[in-house]
This record gives sequence, structure tokens and C-alpha cells, in this order.
Amino acid sequence: MKKFAPVGVSLLGKVRKRNEDSFIFSKDPHSRNQIAIIADGIGSCKHGDWASRFVCEKFYREFIEQKANDIKSVSAMESFMVDALKKVNAELFELNEREFSSCHIGTTLVAVAIMEKYLVSIHVGDSRFYEFTNKQELIQRTEDHTLMTRFKKFGKLDLPNIPETEYEHILTKAVGVRKEISSDSSLVQNFKRNSKSNYLICSDGLSHQLKDELICNILKESANMEAALNKLILATYIAGAEDNLTIVLW
Repeated sequence: MKKFAPVGVSLLGKVRKRNEDSFIFSKDPHSRNQIAIIADGIGSCKHGDWASRFVCEKFYREFIEQKANDIKSVSAMESFMVDALKKVNAELFELNEREFSSCHIGTTLVAVAIMEKYLVSIHVGDSRFYEFTNKQELIQRTEDHTLMTRFKKFGKLDLPNIPETEYEHILTKAVGVRKEISSDSSLVQNFKRNSKSNYLICSDGLSHQLKDELICNILKESANMEAALNKLILATYIAGAEDNLTIVLW
């Protein structure tokens, strides 16, 4: 299996005054498992940048302290990911109650544990996890937790004063905004790790700005991950960079 060698970036877009995205990934070549994490602070409060950084750092610390970097079974990794999410959510919610009661902070999350033969992902919100296969197909491995997703599943939603064009921007799940967070099957998943695939996690600053077809074409045309990262950044800025941009590729 090829070595986990990620590249990542988090940049301020052209519209926002503050970058509310964060990311972190492991770099220990001797660990059995690795992890990559991104978070995008929700925009309803001025402390979204703090929330995303808090969640990334806390989740990563759990990965190290609970020795998840040495877990052998997929089921044990899934259990760890769910437990870590619940703990991080509870800690952020507690901080909300204590420090930010007037304006609760929250964030999206995508965390992917990279095992020898499997990938285990957990996500909340509309940040995404993609696989770019050896057949040069881009597969979205996560499902956005947004009103748009509900709209597509169940048809028109009877929501007064909310135009349908806004459905894709309104989250139905976020970390830290409720005391408990659901751990149903839509949050944690496992996939066979393909040595010929590349993988991408990103905030909606990429996925809402560029269509999947364009992201796929850029990955097809790039000689390596560093080149792909630079091309994705350039394409996003050319398209307007209306939100902050965070990408991790491996």
C-alpha cells in the first residue's frame, strides 16, 4: 500500500474577512494508522474560526491519546471515531454554554482514518470526502447534512421565508450546537483503501465553488498531488472564491 503523503492548504477567499476553516493531519511514518481532519466554522457567529480549530485539535488529540493510530480492526476504528466525535461535540457544547451563550459557535467536520486496507470516515455538515479512482472517476463518499439533501430525498420542504436556492447553505447537523450529536450510519462509514486511488477532503469553499466535473478534470490533468492542489486553488480563485478554501489531498 502506498505511503500516506498528504498535502493541504487553508486560504482566505475573496469575500470573507476571516478564515473560519482549519485542518490537521498526522505525519508519523511509523504509526499503523494515520488521520486527516478538516473543519469549517459555521457562519452565524464571529467565532467560527475558533470552533473549527478547537474541533480539529481536540479530535486529533483523541486519536493520539486513545492510541487510535495503532487500532487493528475496522469496527474498533469506527467505535473510536464515533466516541471521539461525541466527546468533542460535548466539550464544544459545554464551552458554548459557558462562554458563548449569546451566540453558539459550531463547525462542520470531516475526519478520515487511514488504515492499511481501509479508510474510516466520520463527518458532520457539508464539508466533503471524495475518492478519485484509478478509472479517473470522482466519487463523493459523504452526504451533505443540508436542507438541499433533504429536499432531494423527500421533495419540496414547507419552510416559510426560505427560498429553495438557500437550501444547500443551511446545515441540518453541526458540531457543538447541541448537547448530543446523532451517531447514525450517515455519519461513520468505511471503505476499502485502493492503492491506485487518491483522496480529497475539503470545505464547501471548494465544493460549492467548483462543480465535481471540474474538480475531476483537474485531478485527471495533474501530474501529482502538489500540482492538483495548486490547480484547484487557482480554479477556485478564478471562479470567485466566495468562501474560504480548505483542501487536503493524498
